[in-house]
Amino acid sequence: MRVKAFFLTLLLLNFSQLYAQNNYGLRFRSKDVEKKYRTGLDITKSGAVSFNKDFNITFDLSFRSFEGFGYILRLKDSRTGAQLDLISKFDKVSPGMYLVYNKKEVEKSIDLSKISNCLNRWNEVSLDYNAQTGMVKLTFNNDTISERINYPGKSEFFLAFGVLNKYGFDTREVPFISIRAINIYTDGKQSFNWPLNDQSGSISKDKIAGKEAEIINPEWELPHHAAWKVLNSIRLLEKPKIAYDQNKERIYMVTDHQKIYTYDLNLNHFDSIIYAGNPPLNEQDNQVIVTADSRLKVYSHAVDNLSVFDNESGYWSNQVEMHDSLPTHWHHNKLINPLNNKLTSICGYGFYRFKNDILEFNEDENIWQKATFSGDTIFPRYLSAVGQNPSNKDQFYLFGGLGNKSGDQMLGTRFYYDLYLIDFKTRNIRRIWDLHSLNIKDITPVNSLWVDEEQNALYTLCFSHHDEKSHLRILKASLTEPEYEFVGDSIPYYFIDVQSYADLFYWKSQRKLVAITSFMSGNNLNEIKIYSIQTPPGNVLPAVVTTLPKTYIKLLTVLIPVFVLLFILAIVFIYRRRSIKNKAENVAVLVDYKASGIKNPCKAEPAGPGSINLFGGLQVVDFKGQNITYRFSPTVKELFILILLYSSNDSNGISSVELREILWPGKPLDSANNNRGVNIAKLRSILSDLGDAEIIHENSFWRFKSGNTIFCDHTFVLKLINDNDIQYFTSEGNIYQLLKYLKRGDFLPDIQTEWIDKFKSETVNQIVALLEMLLPHYESEKHPGVVLEIANSIFTFDQCNETALKYKCRALNHLGKHGIAVKTFDEFAGRYETLYGEGYKENIKNLLKD
Repeated sequence: MRVKAFFLTLLLLNFSQLYAQNNYGLRFRSKDVEKKYRTGLDITKSGAVSFNKDFNITFDLSFRSFEGFGYILRLKDSRTGAQLDLISKFDKVSPGMYLVYNKKEVEKSIDLSKISNCLNRWNEVSLDYNAQTGMVKLTFNNDTISERINYPGKSEFFLAFGVLNKYGFDTREVPFISIRAINIYTDGKQSFNWPLNDQSGSISKDKIAGKEAEIINPEWELPHHAAWKVLNSIRLLEKPKIAYDQNKERIYMVTDHQKIYTYDLNLNHFDSIIYAGNPPLNEQDNQVIVTADSRLKVYSHAVDNLSVFDNESGYWSNQVEMHDSLPTHWHHNKLINPLNNKLTSICGYGFYRFKNDILEFNEDENIWQKATFSGDTIFPRYLSAVGQNPSNKDQFYLFGGLGNKSGDQMLGTRFYYDLYLIDFKTRNIRRIWDLHSLNIKDITPVNSLWVDEEQNALYTLCFSHHDEKSHLRILKASLTEPEYEFVGDSIPYYFIDVQSYADLFYWKSQRKLVAITSFMSGNNLNEIKIYSIQTPPGNVLPAVVTTLPKTYIKLLTVLIPVFVLLFILAIVFIYRRRSIKNKAENVAVLVDYKASGIKNPCKAEPAGPGSINLFGGLQVVDFKGQNITYRFSPTVKELFILILLYSSNDSNGISSVELREILWPGKPLDSANNNRGVNIAKLRSILSDLGDAEIIHENSFWRFKSGNTIFCDHTFVLKLINDNDIQYFTSEGNIYQLLKYLKRGDFLPDIQTEWIDKFKSETVNQIVALLEMLLPHYESEKHPGVVLEIANSIFTFDQCNETALKYKCRALNHLGKHGIAVKTFDEFAGRYETLYGEGYKENIKNLLKD
């Protein structure tokens, strides 16, 4: 069935290329990565663009951050070298788009301050040039500037976006932008069109002439709209109450142990507030909310009261010493009524009854009061999702839930898939639609939903009740019709009813959805994870049409069996070829090692759970065995390795001054400290998943500390060498104890900075010195296989080590591998000449002499 589905999908994709609207484009990697990894788009890779009288370049442009400076577009005449650049600059004085002609800025610019709240939105850009008038015109949405520049006419030009060092360009800076729908018109006619609607690849062909554009370091928009990204995580000793401040774009987590944890989405940074006195009202449900003026309120249905946090005094009002009420409204929905600013709760569950009450809290009288509404009835339920109507702030949508018509749990439960509009101004409830008749079952949403007016759709996260080990998936549903689809990938979620919590927030400044999950992990800690996805969310693959013309269906019924048969035959053929090849390779290996008398050839030791590995490049594996290296950005990675290596050499670690001088040289003190704080927070978050590992700050020094459960291959190797004499390693078992880690590769080969040279030198010198001393012993003991292993390890760290060459060639010759010995020598001689600029003077005959 899977094979048939695969071929059906493959065929249907040829009939339908229905990409989700607004989800495609090319992202340009900017200052978030090293310069060599930044993105460029070479439009004229396969030849310059010719024109006689005029040309026009149009494209859609989206800013993902309003900071810094960089080149959006660069254009150069192929004959005269006349150059026109389009640059964006964001500063406090004059944020704008600028045209630079032949390294001279034109007088006018386009003000970008008006789009300061419009990140990740598409803007229309047009660049026109008329050779007869000599005028260039730049249009950004409805703003236009024009200047006379006298660019050559009847000519041809090279065109690049972002970072490209070609055609005489020397480009290192690119803004945080995305681009799509590039069109080039020459002499009044459309000549080229690059939609940039791919989801992978580094070549894009235009749809008119087939002209190829090359993308350097591509990153496509589509996956960002389909895949959730883990922003951060934290483990707490207790289940927190979670709320979102949409104004400050900050998540609050309130605990009963005198701490309020905060997470700033824009800084990707956890912090905490220690409050004084006793905790606020405490019910076991998530009964906390942030008001419009960013005040935290914790409330209770059981005692008709609420606690408000005072940021200045650090105290909660209505503190309690011991209060742990069993909630009467589990998994209810909450909101602040925009008309009267009253805290409002909707539906819920408690004491074997489902609720459909809409309750408002009267703070003057400290009492919950039932609000009456006309119109349709919302049947009793809990586990529903609620979200505000952006076009009418007095209205809220309510979707789904679990309950029954009577409210009595004894009479069974029913999953609801209906949508209601609750109008607090007219006090009316209107049922819009019900999905129950469609193929959807046994799911409930998280506490919130988000409404996207542009898509005329609501989005919420849903999970199945079939298993505790569930997944959250985005449900996209129409606001007017009973239509839905699931979009994006899934988020792992353990639903243990009242022990779990998940929610969905809208990150307005970034136009992203944020998901948060909270559940008890296996070590009795509450694990909170925060994810994000770009809006509007969608699926990476193009949508597939569900109905086809009859002629296509007949064609498919014939072709599918043929494809299936060919597919099976291809799999069998590939499998047999690989089997034969593997057997041949295994025999070759056994010949070498059998001759050496070794029963267990040395293999590279795989990275285990709770480990930090530096040989072969940084690799970090958490305590669950998951590789989390991808979470280290270039800066966090270098910060971590700095602290780790300095901690191994000096128990004090590295000072704040040294960190600043190495990572943020030239930056003002405040800026450097802020950068350090943000990246330390990111690093600590990553290390929390590693296990018993932490970053400690003492006396202005930063130090890495770990328990016995954390393994570091670098620490292990150096300790093994320093704690034992050479006699210890003359045992095959003991030398393999060392070699299995060295076989992973060179020591941090991907870090090439000046500060690390001393660490590399110290590490490599110790390893190579020991291995060179061991070579004569194993040769004299007639163990050519061990000699090969040692020599290869030396070459990993020193490609032109003559001692390793001599003993490797002798070992191969002893095993009868004369041709391989000659090839090894020739390759060494080639490397030697490349590195030293002169030929290697030794010859293989002399090397093979005893």
